[in-house]
This record gives sequence, C-alpha cells and structure tokens, in this order.
Amino acid sequence: TQLFGVNLPAISKHLKNIFEEDELEINSTVSKMEIVQNEGGREVKRSIDFYNLDAIISVGYRVSSQKATRFRQWATKVLNEYIRKGFVMDDER
Repeated sequence: TQLFGVNLPAISKHLKNIFEEDELEINSTVSKMEIVQNEGGREVKRSIDFYNLDAIISVGYRVSSQKATRFRQWATKVLNEYIRKGFVMDDER
C-alpha cells in the first residue's frame, strides 16, 4: 500500500483479479508466513501473505495513483534502456 500510495482494498482487488485472470499463479507468487506479536502481554500468531516481485509489478501496472504512475514510468525507462543497450536479446541473434 505504501509503495503505490493506495489503500489495502485496492491492492486486494487487483491481486484477486490478477489471479482470477490467470496472469499469475497464486501458488508460485504467494508465501504464507507466521508472524508472532506481543499484544496485551500475550503472544498472538497471525498468518500473513507475502507476494513476490512478479505480483508487485503486476499490481503496479493496474493501480491508479501518482506513485503507481511514477513506478510505471520508471519501469518503462529501465526496460527501454536494457533493450537499447542490448541486455535483452532473442535467441536468433
């Protein structure tokens, strides 16, 4: 949410759509981690989903915010530089 400057429901909606549209496979994109916190003098365990870079990039191309727009501009610039400098080449060359 902080990366793109939007609320959690927006991120959740886009992730749900990404998986429903088979853009990404949920089992290879999400890791479940158990977080232990001290709350009111007792330990509380919660299962938290962590998403890989593919999911973050996919969300970045769907979210509508100023931060997401800057992310897309940056990502496009980096990809263009890699292609122009020859870092990305097809197998036939």
